[in-house]
Amino acid sequence: MTTKSGLPIGYWKGSALSMVLDMLATLLSAGKSTYKLGLEPHEYGVSQIYLCINPNTYNDFTLQEKLTEEIIAYTKDVTPTEPNGKTYYPGERSLINKIKNQKKGMNVSEEVWKKVIDLMNK
Repeated sequence: MTTKSGLPIGYWKGSALSMVLDMLATLLSAGKSTYKLGLEPHEYGVSQIYLCINPNTYNDFTLQEKLTEEIIAYTKDVTPTEPNGKTYYPGERSLINKIKNQKKGMNVSEEVWKKVIDLMNK
């Protein structure tokens, strides 16, 4: 059976972190947990967590870069789900699109662009 559920990264660590963040978001906002969101036909009232970390707190930037590259290499070493596919780390495809859009411009349908222009002219 195939589902559209995302799998946490890091096996048991990813599952544990996912549960802790769900609990924190739910408890601190008195909002809906992932469980309750799953009971609804559409997601609304989503509880969210934002982590802000100052990388300047740690002085060994070379070590930070090395550790980050190790994690990315480990993630990309996973066998892709599609034949001849590619494994991406979280956010990698967005970064690829951002770089491409900055170089070549962003593709927007004429119909959507006309609606944007019409809104700006009102």
